Amino acid sequence: MEIKNLGKGLTIVCLVVALLSLILGGCAKSVPAPLPPAATKPLTPPTPLTTEPSTPPTPTLTPTPTATATPKLTPTSTSRPTAPLGEIGGLHYVYWDFGMSNFRSILVDITIYSEPDNKDGLYFQMYQGQINGVGFYFGLQTDVYKPDTGSTGKGLLASRWGTKDLSNVRTVAGGWSQAAGYEGDFVGIRRNYEWTTHSYQLEISYTESDGEGDWYGIWILDLNNDAKDSLGSIRFPKTASDKSGIQNGGITWTELYYKKVSETPLPTWHVSVDSIQAVGASGGRYLPRSATSDYSKIGNTDIYYEAATKKIHFVMGPEVRRTHAAGRLF
Repeated sequence: MEIKNLGKGLTIVCLVVALLSLILGGCAKSVPAPLPPAATKPLTPPTPLTTEPSTPPTPTLTPTPTATATPKLTPTSTSRPTAPLGEIGGLHYVYWDFGMSNFRSILVDITIYSEPDNKDGLYFQMYQGQINGVGFYFGLQTDVYKPDTGSTGKGLLASRWGTKDLSNVRTVAGGWSQAAGYEGDFVGIRRNYEWTTHSYQLEISYTESDGEGDWYGIWILDLNNDAKDSLGSIRFPKTASDKSGIQNGGITWTELYYKKVSETPLPTWHVSVDSIQAVGASGGRYLPRSATSDYSKIGNTDIYYEAATKKIHFVMGPEVRRTHAAGRLF
């Protein structure tokens, strides 16, 4: 009985072994099949990288040169956009270079060709600069303001900055002084003067010194009849010798300082600078070696140099078109 059972057990074992060998043989044949993936075709994703560098420099970058701001700079020459109608402020400017400094006098010859055709406030500044390191300006206006009075009509004025002490000014008969802080602390002298369509010479000159500073007087000479009038004088604090006197680099310019009727065009006006001279400490007279023009954003103004007469013309008005670029006049 036991022998029979043993035979049956061996038979079963043999069958199991045979079956296992078949299974293992099949598995052994199937193992190499996964090897083909190592053939690196799935590693070809680097190919997209070869195209990526070419995409950044695509034409999307090329439009930037065409979008540069250069076209926006061209209006500064002859067709700068006009400011809102009725805006006030500086209009046109001429910067002077004498090539030296520390002057005792500045003399500006001008011609007024026409009366302004409305009642706006216009200021023709002869020379704005520095004396003894302190800012100043002087010139003529269409309507000079007087404290506690208001508008007084045509006149002359001069101011210096850095103080509100009226002991630093001297007025003439019929003139008045002013001290305020709305343009920075300043003191000034004013008077009425009925300028007209004549030629004039306006002058600021050193007159004397005292313990506190140097006095400069201001005059106007009517070149049509030789009548000379004084505006008064202003004192400037003492300073080091290298800053003493009237400094080089001043400006002659025009300003629309108020509108009689809001949102109306610029008044029509034509004036010229016929000559400007600086006088040195020894009395020598000097002409500028160059003059350079500039404009504000307010349109309907023009500046041009007339070589035959050596005059610089300032024109304004609703019919004026800017045909001369800002820049070197001579």
